[in-house]
Amino acid sequence: MDNDCALCRAQNEDYRLVYKDAHCFCIANIEPLNEGHFMVLPTRHVCELGAFEPTELKAIHDLLHRLGKAIKKEYGHDVNIALNQGSNTSQDHVHFHILPSPCAFRHTMAKAHGLPSRVRGTAEQLSAMRDRLVRHL
Repeated sequence: MDNDCALCRAQNEDYRLVYKDAHCFCIANIEPLNEGHFMVLPTRHVCELGAFEPTELKAIHDLLHRLGKAIKKEYGHDVNIALNQGSNTSQDHVHFHILPSPCAFRHTMAKAHGLPSRVRGTAEQLSAMRDRLVRHL
């Protein structure tokens, strides 16, 4: 635990804490986008996805799975899950947002970025995207 990290300290805030074990914890988001917005984090202070231990990833996956079922049962919607790390976050601690949503992630992101929800890529665009990524694997 990094005492300078607000997200590390949040695992000790009983009013937000939903679940905690040796590898991960879940808290209510302090600035919820909607009712049922939670965050899942590694218990250890981790700053990037590549720094996870396999046991942490399994524990987080299992917790997200359990939370997804519980959120759907309680709030009546399937969940969207988003990873925040690096430049995509205001906190230097990897975390996953999980929240009920009446619409698909595609529609949520398209609306947020002012883009159409569906535009089919051409074979050339998709091939170029593939090539850019494959060279790093």
